[in-house]
Amino acid sequence: MGTEEDVIVGTYTKAKDFQPVIANINDVRLPGGPWTRAQFTVTAGLMLFLLWTRSLWAHFGFLVNVLLAVGIPVFVGWLARAQKIEGRDPLGYFLGLFSLFTAPGRGIVQGKPWRSPRPRRLGGKAFYGNPGRWS
Repeated sequence: MGTEEDVIVGTYTKAKDFQPVIANINDVRLPGGPWTRAQFTVTAGLMLFLLWTRSLWAHFGFLVNVLLAVGIPVFVGWLARAQKIEGRDPLGYFLGLFSLFTAPGRGIVQGKPWRSPRPRRLGGKAFYGNPGRWS
């Protein structure tokens, strides 16, 4: 059955679990990269939040403020790298939750919310008889 020219092929489904990453932007390699979508979103969002609220927390001098404004988001983004919920990255999980809670309660049929048909009277005639008479 098997000859020397047979080729044995295997498939490796674990490769599907790798998340898409962001490594370069305009041919510039990102420091600490490659970054997952969750890392990039968390880091950029936290940096923007800290910049908007710097009047509340930035009272430590220039160098310490810059270290806090950059260091905390990078550290939290690094923690978000391996975070998985139900085997998915957090963005996919929360998008799934959002679509679950915003979907119509009775479901969707052909892209439209399903509506139950209106009640209607069924026509027909009833026959009442003695079944023992015909036996």
